[in-house]
Amino acid sequence: MTTIPIDRPDQLAEHLSKQVKSIVSRALMSSAMRLIGVIQNDLIPSEDPPPILNRHYASGWIPEPQPNGDVHIKNTMPYAAVIEWGAKAENIKIGRAMIEALTEWVITKGLVGRPKNAVQRAQAQFEARNMAWAIAQAMKNPPSGKMGGIFNRNGQNGLRIAEKAGKRAPEIVSEEIARESKKAFK
Repeated sequence: MTTIPIDRPDQLAEHLSKQVKSIVSRALMSSAMRLIGVIQNDLIPSEDPPPILNRHYASGWIPEPQPNGDVHIKNTMPYAAVIEWGAKAENIKIGRAMIEALTEWVITKGLVGRPKNAVQRAQAQFEARNMAWAIAQAMKNPPSGKMGGIFNRNGQNGLRIAEKAGKRAPEIVSEEIARESKKAFK
């Protein structure tokens, strides 16, 4: 414990300033962790349809401390921006990587059954690839139909999970600052 004489206000102010910075830093990190919990356990599951295949999108959220003491929350998954912000139909480029990813998704979701042998696996792969192509075409179409609306969300709406979490941030940050202050000044 540091002892600061009361007749030295400059030392007292410096000590308190360090304490407050430390409190705020810890509170911001714990707030970020709580917000990630809100994202993973409340906001994402409440979406219709929820983007939860293998929970990769949900588990991609991490806190990122900044040099100035702030803590940002970001998603590290490469496709997170499309889920967050949507994609305009004209920006959807159908290519090999997209078809392969969609084919894997179709198989993972079990949309072509669960093949038991090599012949059935080959047939399922063929069917999954055809489904992937159809899904990709639907993604390119304007979002007037159900498929376009699900996948590219009009290129304007997206899920905006981070924005929704941001609306809960002030209350959580206040609670965490109060909790950290109470611990520090016991």
